[in-house]
Amino acid sequence: MKDVMVIFDLDGTLVDSIEGLAYSMNSVLEANKMKSHSTETYFDFLGEGIERLVFKALPETHRDAESVSDYYKKMLVSYSDYFDRDLEPYDGIYEMLDTFVQMGVKMAIHTNKNERMAKIIAERYLGQYDFLRIIGDDGVRKNKPDHQEVLALLDAYEIKKDRCFFVGDTEVDVQTAQAAGVPMIAVTWGFRKSEVLKALNPTYMVNKPGEIVDIVKKVTS
Repeated sequence: MKDVMVIFDLDGTLVDSIEGLAYSMNSVLEANKMKSHSTETYFDFLGEGIERLVFKALPETHRDAESVSDYYKKMLVSYSDYFDRDLEPYDGIYEMLDTFVQMGVKMAIHTNKNERMAKIIAERYLGQYDFLRIIGDDGVRKNKPDHQEVLALLDAYEIKKDRCFFVGDTEVDVQTAQAAGVPMIAVTWGFRKSEVLKALNPTYMVNKPGEIVDIVKKVTS
């Protein structure tokens, strides 16, 4: 299946990273005498990148551009120390990726996470897999839901839209896939509840990583 591509979101899709993100941001807030948040609250803050997480976590009095930029830098320092706190791939992820490797499926990661951190996590936890690209927030490119990076991947590797699948767990992922015109597989084990995802009309919804393999096999056979 050299003409098939699967593009994955990272956080909430391939890896469970909520604890490290919450702990890192709460450490920054508490160090600056601000109210911290429960881990569950951070689920609602995620999906648009770390800078937007910082914006949402800060009190309204500190959401001006200068303050957000300052605390974003502090968050990156904190996250560099604590990103791997209870971080692990979700059950079934390794088996799914192993199967795609055996099938010859091309794979990439497209996340709104800071690109340097995304690459560190991918190397440490998914380093055995040859992802074509790991696309993150580099401060230059537009983040998801902008779909230009998806189109660029399709063009670079000569993949037709109906042979590419975008896999993710948030509204931003669904919007990205829909804008690019590629099938979207929404996963229910991530940062959004299934009813939220269902309302967005993704092409498919799955409860286990193995179901992603089943869809790709069925659609592309």
